[in-house]
Amino acid sequence: MRALTVFVLLLAFSLPAAAQDEKAIFDVRFAGIRGGTLTLHSVERAGRYEAVGRAATSGLVGGILNLTAEARASGSVTGNRYTPSGYDETTTERGKTKTKQIRFSGNIAQVTQTPPDTKRKSYHAEGRDHPGALDPMSGLYALLRSRPAELACNLDITTYDGREVHRIKLAGGRRDGDLLHCPAQYIRVAGYKPKDLADKSFRDFEVTYDTTQGDLWPVVEVRARTSYGTMVFDRR
Repeated sequence: MRALTVFVLLLAFSLPAAAQDEKAIFDVRFAGIRGGTLTLHSVERAGRYEAVGRAATSGLVGGILNLTAEARASGSVTGNRYTPSGYDETTTERGKTKTKQIRFSGNIAQVTQTPPDTKRKSYHAEGRDHPGALDPMSGLYALLRSRPAELACNLDITTYDGREVHRIKLAGGRRDGDLLHCPAQYIRVAGYKPKDLADKSFRDFEVTYDTTQGDLWPVVEVRARTSYGTMVFDRR
């Protein structure tokens, strides 16, 4: 469940209006059961991006895992290359609130948390060992933002949340009418016990773009098989 939480529950609502301003709302379902919502709002101007968002569990999943998360990230972008500068996260689970900040020096993530991470294990990853890794919100922005044709189905990034490192890859793609389906992978790189690092139950997923929306193609669905059933993000 933690891998799903890192992937899904990373996300505030407002940014000033500007060029390439985008807002997207996704309904998240597990095995056909509504699990929550994900709202993303991003803006890109002159090679700089800012992305904010909010995620919250609801329905049956909310009854089991009552969690909300808000996050903000900023940095620079050229094509499919991202250089984050800062990340701020607030997570509330069962009435307890935690905050996390990630700052970057020489492309190396430096993490602070309140309260401190007292449950850290020896196998958890260190930012200095993974230079160039993105914060979770920058990674989610890179994955779910609208893209021009030449950037769709073409992504290879690494993310670091203070404990775990993941690689997200999109490559190939097939057309189905007005839709473009991109095979993708969410790969555990570091920060896990050896047996969990080898777990591929949440490795393969698919990202679908709508190609009818002009020069920028929005993501309309993300679909993945998990040990909890099929997880689907449906864009409203």
